[in-house]
Amino acid sequence: MPRFLCAMVLCAGCCAAAWAQGWQAGDGAFLLPCGDGQIILRPPGVVEAGLQDGPRVSIAFFMWHDNWIYERLEAGQVQEGPVLDDRGWVRQEGVWGTRGDAPPLSYELAVEPAQDGAIVHLDVEKTAPLKLTAGIWCVVSYDREALAGRRAYIRPTAHGLVGAAMESDGDALLIELAEGRAISLATDGFLRARSRDWPGFEVRLRPTDFPLGEKASVKLRITFDSMPTEFPGEIKPRAENLEIRAVTPQTGAVPLYGKLELDVDLRATWDNPFDPDDVALDAEVTTASGRGYTMPGFFMVTCRREVRGDTELVMPVDNGRWKVRLAATEVGPLRIRLVARDRTGTVTREVGPFTVEPSDAKGFLRVSRVDPRYFQFDNGAGFCPIGHNVPIYHTAGQTGEAAIRKMAAAGENYNRWWMASYGLGIEWEGKVGWYRQTAAARLDDMLDLAAELDFYYMLCMDTHQDFLEDGWKRNPYNAANGGPCQTVKDWFTNEQA
Repeated sequence: MPRFLCAMVLCAGCCAAAWAQGWQAGDGAFLLPCGDGQIILRPPGVVEAGLQDGPRVSIAFFMWHDNWIYERLEAGQVQEGPVLDDRGWVRQEGVWGTRGDAPPLSYELAVEPAQDGAIVHLDVEKTAPLKLTAGIWCVVSYDREALAGRRAYIRPTAHGLVGAAMESDGDALLIELAEGRAISLATDGFLRARSRDWPGFEVRLRPTDFPLGEKASVKLRITFDSMPTEFPGEIKPRAENLEIRAVTPQTGAVPLYGKLELDVDLRATWDNPFDPDDVALDAEVTTASGRGYTMPGFFMVTCRREVRGDTELVMPVDNGRWKVRLAATEVGPLRIRLVARDRTGTVTREVGPFTVEPSDAKGFLRVSRVDPRYFQFDNGAGFCPIGHNVPIYHTAGQTGEAAIRKMAAAGENYNRWWMASYGLGIEWEGKVGWYRQTAAARLDDMLDLAAELDFYYMLCMDTHQDFLEDGWKRNPYNAANGGPCQTVKDWFTNEQA
C-alpha cells in the first residue's frame, strides 16, 4: 500500500467544526473527520482519503533518479514523527531511501489544516549529488471496481472514465468518488497527470531537478470538489438540419503559397465529427489554370496556450467548429465550392472568388527534381537540413517552443518530432477515430513557429514505445480498448487499422 503523510481538504461548508476538532489519534493512526469524508493517516506515511463507508484513494510521493530508478518516499526511514506540533500540523522527518550506492534525499513533510482544506508541504534536500530524472511526483491509487463508471478530469484539458487512458496538464486532477462528488489534487502551478495501467494516476508536482545545497519545496492541496456535468472542449453528438451558414472569409486575397483558412458555420447531424462516414465537409477547389482538387475540411476545438512558471498549459475555449485550410499554389483567381454531407443528405455553397497574389515565398519542400538525393523548394532553391533530434514536446522545464527557438538562434533549421502518446500524438483520446485537440493545437502552434523562423520538421507518425508492453495496453488500436487489433502485428496488416 502507498504510504504518505497528508491531509485532505473536505467540503468547505462543513469543515469549520472538523478543523476545530482537528486530528484524532488512535490505533497508531491519525484521523481527520469532515462532513461525509475522512482522512486516515497511517505511519510511516500512508494516507487514505475519501467518503465515510465509501470509495477512497491513496496518495504517495515518488521520484525517479539516475537511470529511471523508482523510489517512493515511504520506503525510506522515518527519523521523527509523525507528530502533531503546537500549530496543529502533522509533521514527519526522514530520509527518502535510494537503493544501492545512491545517496538518499532528506525530507520534512508537514500537513497544514485550513478552514477550506489542507496544504501538504514537502521540503526536500539532497544529501549528496543525485540526478532526479523527472522531478517529484505523487501517485494516486484506488479500487477500480469501486470507481467503475466514475469520471476523472484533468482540469480544464482532459476528461474520461476512471481507468481510461488519459494524460494532460492542468490546474487540478479530479477523481469522482460518488455521483458529482470528487477528490481534487492541485499545486501552486500546473500539474501533469496521467492514468496508468494499474488503477491509478501519476501526478507530476515538480517537473525539474534541483542542485545540491538547494531545498526543493512542493505544495499539494487536496480537497473535495464537485465534478462538472459538462467539460470545456467536450464534443457531443448534434442533431440539426443540414446547412452551411456563414463562411469567413467569404472573399479576399492570399499570397502565393500562403495559407487560406475558412471558418465554416456548418449545422448537421453527427455522433463523431471526426468520422467522414458520419459527417463531412469538403472544399472543391479550382485554381487559376483550371486544375481542380478536393481538400477535406475538419472539426477543431479552439484552444489557447498559457505558461505559468515553467509549465505550459493548452486549454479548450469552445466545443468545436469547422474549418477548411489550403495553400494557394497558383497566382490568379481561386474558386471554392463547399460540400457538406451527413446521414440526411448533401448541401453545397459557392465561396469566393479569392485572388492569389505573387509573393517571394519558396513554396513546398520536396525531393529535388535535379537529384533525388537532395531537397528543393518549389521556387528551385535548395535546402540542407541542419538540426538534431528533440522528439518529445515537453510542456515543463524547456518547452517545445523554447527548444525550437534555441535551435533556430543557433543556426539550425530542422527537428524531428515524435507523434507519441506523451508528445504531439493526436490519436490518444481513448478510442480510435477521436483526436486529441490539445495536441493538435500544439502542432498548429509549432507549424506557425516554423513559418516564423523558416524552420522545418519531420513528423514521426508513431513510436515503438506506444506498441510495447504498457504502451500497447493503453493503445486505442488494442482490441482490449475497443480497437480493431488483437496483437501489435495486426496494426500493420489489419485493413480497418
